[in-house]
Amino acid sequence: MLPKKILIIDDNPLCQKLFHDLVILTGHQSQSCSTAEEGLIYLEHNIVDLLLLDLQLPLMSGGELLKKITENKKLTEIKVIIVSSFSESSLNNPLVKEYIQKPISVLDFMETLTKILMGPSQCQHAS
Repeated sequence: MLPKKILIIDDNPLCQKLFHDLVILTGHQSQSCSTAEEGLIYLEHNIVDLLLLDLQLPLMSGGELLKKITENKKLTEIKVIIVSSFSESSLNNPLVKEYIQKPISVLDFMETLTKILMGPSQCQHAS
């Protein structure tokens, strides 16, 4: 199976590094952006399989970015996992497949990543 391409949009460099390392451990590739604006430019010029998105970002929020992605017909196939300490119950977007609350559980993060990228049959708990 080919590695999937994952874009991380988070303004916290420590979170970017942690998420990058976990993505690499699962056998995939990652790119990071610190702002929603950077992320949108990246998405418009590159193909990604999954977006890991923080909601609390400077200038443009993650929610605003989701709206822009949804309005762009070229980007509506992207799967999104929200990774944020901010809970937004009103966030109802068909691109959002999961919500992971910060601080994250590494095991839950990796299982969720696998489940979304590969489907639930590929993600098995160790017994």
